[in-house]
Amino acid sequence: MGWRVDRLAALSHLTPGMRITVVAKRHYTKKDAFAESFGRVYQLPLQWHRDGHQVQLHLLDYHSLRRDHTARDGFDVYAEPAASPLALRRIVRAQARFNPDVVIGSGDSAIGLLGRWIARRQGARFVFDAYDDYRRFGNSRLFLGWDAYGWLVNRADVVMYASQRLADEHSGSAASVIVPNGVDPAQFAPADLARSRSDNALPPPEQVRLVGYFGSMERDRGVDVLIEAVRKLHCNDPRVRLLLAGRKRDDMQLDAAWIHYVGQVDHRSIPGLLNACDVVALPYLLSPLMDMGASCKIAEYLFCRRPLAATRTPNFLCNFPHQAQALADRLASPGDADDLARVLSLQLDTPSIAPVPEEMAWQRIAHQAAAAFG
Repeated sequence: MGWRVDRLAALSHLTPGMRITVVAKRHYTKKDAFAESFGRVYQLPLQWHRDGHQVQLHLLDYHSLRRDHTARDGFDVYAEPAASPLALRRIVRAQARFNPDVVIGSGDSAIGLLGRWIARRQGARFVFDAYDDYRRFGNSRLFLGWDAYGWLVNRADVVMYASQRLADEHSGSAASVIVPNGVDPAQFAPADLARSRSDNALPPPEQVRLVGYFGSMERDRGVDVLIEAVRKLHCNDPRVRLLLAGRKRDDMQLDAAWIHYVGQVDHRSIPGLLNACDVVALPYLLSPLMDMGASCKIAEYLFCRRPLAATRTPNFLCNFPHQAQALADRLASPGDADDLARVLSLQLDTPSIAPVPEEMAWQRIAHQAAAAFG
């Protein structure tokens, strides 16, 4: 249906020295892209800059009225308060000076519409970055039933999809390309288990066997099922404990002695915590939103070469088919705490490590994806 990024490398000669503008959300999957250099909305522009393109990144902040600017990585990154009527004027004026060849809108349909308008105003190509099905986002209600997402998919010059499932749903006339969520291999790499425990003030490996989960804790992430599965294991082996990082729901009780909850941490702290675990967990449930997604954490887990205990959901099976095949007998049924406990126990006692998806490095993804804009 769409072009896979690994088929685009041969086209890279078409795109030397482009001027690329990216308009996106500042807060992305509950991380601050500006402060933490996090996710596709920051890492793709960073890699394009390193590949020799001129890049501007404009991040709209839905949560505050502050403005920020940095060029710490060699390209301009602006954060603007979305609620300010002056923000749009500043972005438009910046584009008149920059004169981009490509404008990318990422984050939701409202930003997509803004990106397309700027692209048409500047005579630039428009790329719609659909890293999720934005029709399920809360601000889609602003369109009063109008399918802005579908309209953009049909009118972009290129649509970037983060997952295979999203691409499979593509029915527009625009060209499409799969641009998955990637990893910085310099940041997410294996490290010594004992040293990682010590660096993060966690109990040493000879005392505790840690199962880890890092990220959002909405119900469809399956963290409640993971807690129950680890509780079962802890009852049989008190050394088994759970390490959690991320924003918890208000109704979650994480005060059990065998749960180490470290709260919401900077993304740059995640590799150290991840490498402190004996097993990392991906306990997702089946849901329309999660099934269409491509979670950042999966490749991060795999690049650190930690044993993975995952559930059989499209988020893993469709986006990481080779890794899913390698772990076929170590995948749990979604929502089944007993089956997840079984898989966790297998990975704790006889760990099996899935292959590293080398093609998921940000540098490779960005280099190949840029070929689609030529």
